[in-house]
Amino acid sequence: MNAPASNIEQLHLELPDLDWITEPNKVARLSQDFSWFSPVLKRQLQGKHGDIVVKPRTEDEIRRVAAACARRGIPLTVRGSGTGNYGQSTPLY
Repeated sequence: MNAPASNIEQLHLELPDLDWITEPNKVARLSQDFSWFSPVLKRQLQGKHGDIVVKPRTEDEIRRVAAACARRGIPLTVRGSGTGNYGQSTPLY
């Protein structure tokens, strides 16, 4: 995804009360769904992952994250439970 580090740091300062995941292996795992079932998608999406994961717990927290990302121009990829197999939870930026 490659958002500038300063934008991510500012986002964290604005939303410190949220559940943040920054450990690279966990971020990479959470940036995928079951798209690897498809040989085409597996090739296209391999190696793509987010920079961070934020896990909002309420609708208000979702709005806060989306608004903060929009203000800073940070690409946002949403994820539900990750059970799809179309690559929809994989960030492309």
